[in-house]
Amino acid sequence: MNSTLIVDASPVIVLIKSDLHHLLLKLFERVIITDAVRREILAGPRNDPARSLLPAISWLTIEFDIERDDRIVPFDLGAGETETLSVALRTSNSRVLIDDAAARSCASKLGIPFIGTAGLLALATRRGYISSLESAIESVRQSGLWLSDGLVETILTKAGEFSGKGSS
Repeated sequence: MNSTLIVDASPVIVLIKSDLHHLLLKLFERVIITDAVRREILAGPRNDPARSLLPAISWLTIEFDIERDDRIVPFDLGAGETETLSVALRTSNSRVLIDDAAARSCASKLGIPFIGTAGLLALATRRGYISSLESAIESVRQSGLWLSDGLVETILTKAGEFSGKGSS
């Protein structure tokens, strides 16, 4: 298990909105967001649960004054993704939780280990922290995470293989 998870804004938002953010601390010893990610979440609508709850999550480490890694600049990512990947490049034994396709492509090209929100839910299911992966996926979808039906079917099928359940 990687001990540090560096999280982009979108996964934090959907995990808080779906009341699944506690999984981050169950799966990783240390969970980091950057100041750009924090600012992005706090700039959300007034009634947004992520905006309201973020300041109360005491186990979340916020990294300030991030030096952006020059290798990320050509990918033209947003401030949150750029800072998240920059922290990952200088943090050993870490993984990034990121759903943005361009940021995932950058991470892949730079050799940064990453996982998406759906993959995180599958991992939590395998570890016994979620009893129904299907319900958890539906919850994050209702909270704003776009996942294709094909991807969901693939994740549920693979999760069934891991748990010893056959797909039907």
